[in-house]
Amino acid sequence: MNVRQSGLAFLYVLFSVCSCRLFAQQVTEAAQGHEHGFCPGEFFAQAIAELGLLPSQVTLEIVDEEECDLLRLQRCIQSYRRFGFRIALDDFGQEGHSVHYDRLTALKPNIVKFDRSLIAGGSDARQYLLRRLVGAVHALGATVVAEGVETTGQMGFLRLHG
Repeated sequence: MNVRQSGLAFLYVLFSVCSCRLFAQQVTEAAQGHEHGFCPGEFFAQAIAELGLLPSQVTLEIVDEEECDLLRLQRCIQSYRRFGFRIALDDFGQEGHSVHYDRLTALKPNIVKFDRSLIAGGSDARQYLLRRLVGAVHALGATVVAEGVETTGQMGFLRLHG
């Protein structure tokens, strides 16, 4: 029985993957001499079709755990996007990491998940930065998701600013 047969036709699935793992299979195929025929988006689309899911029901959440070749990651994500998969960037602005504007503009995600460290604290400087980041994400046509909202004040500020 697949998802459609079970009556869960409106199910949406989020896969959280390290950015370098997205093209791990591509690297394996290339090492075996099959680089020209491999398309990671097509491979994954076929795999989820067996479960009764459509690519539009699946969001691939990119977790930035390792440094990766941005151009290669961008090509890989384009392959997934061509088949209708949605892309999310997780932990954007994570404390201790620089904000990767280049990744944001190059990957053009559908969703950007702000790390809780951007949301915590209420200083004027942090609120100013948060407003600017929300504006930048919206300008790219992406949706903002805020992680770690713990107070009504944080919720009110975020609702007011998008």
